[in-house]
Amino acid sequence: MAAVNGPGSVVVAGSAEAVERVQAVCEEQGVRARRIPVDYASHTAQVEQIRTELAEALDGLTLAAPQGRVVPLLSTVTGQWVSPGEMDGGYWFRNLRQPVRFAEAVDALAADGYGVFVEVSAHPVLTVGVEEAVEAAGGQAVVTGTLRRGQDTLGQVLTSLAQLYVHGITIDWKAALGVAATDGSGAADGRMPMLDLPTYAFQRERYWLDAPPAATDATGLGLETVEHPLLGAAVDTAGSEAILLTGRLSLQTHPWLADHQVMGSVLVPGAALVEMATRAGEHIGCNRLEELTLEAPLVLPEQGGVQVQVAVEEADASGFRPVSVHSRVETGETPAESVWTRNASGLLGVPQQDEQRQAGLEQWPPAGAQPMALDPDELYAGFAGRGYEYGPLFQGLRAVWRLGDAVF
Repeated sequence: MAAVNGPGSVVVAGSAEAVERVQAVCEEQGVRARRIPVDYASHTAQVEQIRTELAEALDGLTLAAPQGRVVPLLSTVTGQWVSPGEMDGGYWFRNLRQPVRFAEAVDALAADGYGVFVEVSAHPVLTVGVEEAVEAAGGQAVVTGTLRRGQDTLGQVLTSLAQLYVHGITIDWKAALGVAATDGSGAADGRMPMLDLPTYAFQRERYWLDAPPAATDATGLGLETVEHPLLGAAVDTAGSEAILLTGRLSLQTHPWLADHQVMGSVLVPGAALVEMATRAGEHIGCNRLEELTLEAPLVLPEQGGVQVQVAVEEADASGFRPVSVHSRVETGETPAESVWTRNASGLLGVPQQDEQRQAGLEQWPPAGAQPMALDPDELYAGFAGRGYEYGPLFQGLRAVWRLGDAVF
């Protein structure tokens, strides 16, 4: 094992035949492997063959006292911070002989709170290993290279600096670009002056408002406008008495629906389907919903919207008019490729003239009803524990009464 660069990136070295066997096994097992074009096996026992020659070449090597700013160095030989006087000739032999403990060094840096890693090399080969090591440790970091093979040198360096800048890293652009501050005297030293932006300094802030999408006038599209918070237009079907009401639901246009979640998904309440079916009946004079069966949940995606259709068919032999609620998620595909889901179906009717009015709830609470002990906060907390997460707009329960087997 010549180097451990990350949890999923290692380097092995040895004789050419052994390396070829390892590569063949990797390819057979679907492990990505490539041959590094070198004719010597560093970080292996083969280095021992030139130990004497290296010792003579490195003899007398000493570590000079650092000048100016001192940059700490964490060794990939020891996996520890380098101490003064440590990097002598013996250290550099071990550097060539022992495995490279790169991943261990990254782990140590990440544990110390370092979150920005810049690979200074002719081509980024270790950035992936750094990202893997940081991710495996459960952390986050900004990782970038400096140069890239086949790319313009200065342009690539500036691109790397820009990548750091957009991640919030402070860059000394005057030093990087060789510019001088504008002080009215010009740049006598030959450096170009730095100019402010025409309107305001770029501060990584956007000033555009997130306006809701504008609704198109239904009458301009040959439809009839429906004044309803969930449905927007209605269209009669030529040659029949059937009608179709349409609408569009999304968390951007109907943000209050986000207060109704089941198992982590925003679910349009069943009462809303009842409301849409009832509104469709009122549109044609059938203001009684005889029945409605909920068949499939109407789930709203985090982004985009859902198209809704409420269809009312012609009356059947009994005088009832079938009603159904369908939905289709906007996926960006062509309409022919999208799938409509029937969420509910039922019957609409008209109350008969001689139909007696059922006894209502003119008195509240009903006479004889006994109050029940209830803590609404505890109740909704229990719902949330079972996956029914009701936000403030759907937490309307305040009190409960019981009268026989009936609960009010």
